[in-house]
Amino acid sequence: MNIYDKIFEEFIQEVKQDGTYASIEELKTVTKEMLDILRENPDLSPEEYVEAVMVDNLLLLEKIKDQYPTPGYTVGINVHNINVKMFGGSIDSLGIRMKGNELFDIASMSKFYCEIVAYNLIKDGYFNFDDKIVDLDSRFVNIGDVTIGDVLSFAVEYRTSGRIADEPTIKASLNKLYSMKVIQKGTYNYSDMGLMMLKEVMEKVTGKPYSKLVEKYITKKLHLKETFLVVPEEEIYRVTGTPNARQGMPNDQSAGAVGGYSGNAGI
Repeated sequence: MNIYDKIFEEFIQEVKQDGTYASIEELKTVTKEMLDILRENPDLSPEEYVEAVMVDNLLLLEKIKDQYPTPGYTVGINVHNINVKMFGGSIDSLGIRMKGNELFDIASMSKFYCEIVAYNLIKDGYFNFDDKIVDLDSRFVNIGDVTIGDVLSFAVEYRTSGRIADEPTIKASLNKLYSMKVIQKGTYNYSDMGLMMLKEVMEKVTGKPYSKLVEKYITKKLHLKETFLVVPEEEIYRVTGTPNARQGMPNDQSAGAVGGYSGNAGI
């Protein structure tokens, strides 16, 4: 057994001991590619090894991009402080190549931002976990005894009378959101609806637009100069990852329907 085989045997055993559903043979299969590269290219640096493994993935993405209208993408990896980033694809359907400084629609990861704002508002005394939504914002007439804590823990199943995104105006979309009902409470349910509602509640209790709350508690506080809910007109050319790129709008249809962003998407 050479040094590379020994390293990989130890690595596989360590992964297995840490806990994984994959079998030893399955782990060996997925690591064989790296082992082959190590054997065939003994003089590569660690960074070059990582890049070599990434190349096939990048070529596959390029193939998908050529077959389908795929907006820009990045591929990144961090291994023991080795950082590799590869940029590919087009910024939009016009075929303009990415340069590496694009703005990405991060979709449902925007929910994390919404929850951060909510926890800061709890800290600042605007509401607490046990406060009922309807007591904070009476527009949600059918929400029953759902609390801030229920929303933040995704413990409620909601339903609206049709899709919010199908409404012809922002006002109609918001009215559909305000009229949503609770189907079940007390079990985990990953849903956009709760954080869309929470965004409205937070604006109601603070008297400030959600964009300003995100700015106060996140982007200004952390000096995030290229993180937006409303993309400045002069930066719209950099937006990728959404068919609405040239409008600076998110890919999420519900967030777009209520004005361009919400608690569930838009960052």
